[in-house]
Amino acid sequence: MPIHDFSYRHWQGERTHEPPALVLGGAQMRVALHHRAVKVLLLLSSLYVIAYLGILYIETMPREGPLGFLRDQPLLRLDAKSMRTFLASPWGGLRLLHFLLCLAAGAR
Repeated sequence: MPIHDFSYRHWQGERTHEPPALVLGGAQMRVALHHRAVKVLLLLSSLYVIAYLGILYIETMPREGPLGFLRDQPLLRLDAKSMRTFLASPWGGLRLLHFLLCLAAGAR
């Protein structure tokens, strides 16, 4: 058996100028999205954000608008306390969902 092998061919493709972090991140996202738990947690966290954006939209609408009657509901109030709950509450906000998402999408 010879020491050298002439069967190796050099790569003939073109080199892209994408950052390696984007290539690796995209590959990891494709792997993570194959798991049902990741999909469910992404859906739940996005629904939470969409619901809060709906509250923000209703709060900024004029009272004479078609959804103006909803501004008087105590559940839909937008103040400093509700914003703190949305951003920083460890169990009622996004932190728990993101923690579970990190567990589900982490290294296998």
